[in-house]
Amino acid sequence: MVFMFLYGPMNNIDKIKTFDKFSECYGGYVPIKKYDKENDILEISENDSHNLAPLHGKIVKFTMNIFEVVEKLKEPENMFKNKNKNTLNTVWATDISGKNVRRVYILY
Repeated sequence: MVFMFLYGPMNNIDKIKTFDKFSECYGGYVPIKKYDKENDILEISENDSHNLAPLHGKIVKFTMNIFEVVEKLKEPENMFKNKNKNTLNTVWATDISGKNVRRVYILY
């Protein structure tokens, strides 16, 4: 089991369920530096004080390990508009209620 933050074209619940029907999805957000929605390019600073904009998306609890999830996300029929995403990192994500914060993976 692994938690991952999906955003932009990746946060389509119907597509997520095609490769992990037991996943659980929650609305949420992560702090970022900037996001170019048109080109699906995300920038996260290593300096947390520069990450001031909230990026809304889905916090997904997958039943697979992180390597299986990334492999599935990069398949041509799945989510990425920008197939050059190769940075896997962890960030703090907050659910939409603002009450639950957890460390999640993010791919950008």
